[in-house]
Amino acid sequence: MNFLGIGPMELIVILIIAVVVVGPERLPELARSLGDNLRKFREATKDISQAYAAMQREFLQDADEIQEELRSLRQEVRQEADLLQGEVKDFQRELKREATQVEQEVREVQRIPAQTAGEIQQEMEKATQPASRAKPKRKRPEEDTLASEVVDLAD
Repeated sequence: MNFLGIGPMELIVILIIAVVVVGPERLPELARSLGDNLRKFREATKDISQAYAAMQREFLQDADEIQEELRSLRQEVRQEADLLQGEVKDFQRELKREATQVEQEVREVQRIPAQTAGEIQQEMEKATQPASRAKPKRKRPEEDTLASEVVDLAD
């Protein structure tokens, strides 16, 4: 039997030295105070062990709560990602529809003869020009002669 690395022979030697140094009359009192101190030490270590166990339980409960929160957040993120993915797919479909419409309109415009396309372009340019920049209309030669005859008659 080893207690703290001290065998039975070493323990007997220590007791003999204690009797010689302390004396036989004070030895029971010393043993009693040593026992009391040992009991207090055990109680203190028991309290520390209980406090440690309580802290460990609290820590584990907190860890479980955090794990549950993480699971919940992970699920929310997945749901949001699924929603976003659906919206992206809808947007892609809409873009494809728009691209198809534009392609159809381009094909229709390409079917118009070049002369007509030029006329349409001129009409668009006229419509977009401001009124002050609009070119004055040219008079036809008949209108010039008619206007000069009216002026001659007025004289």
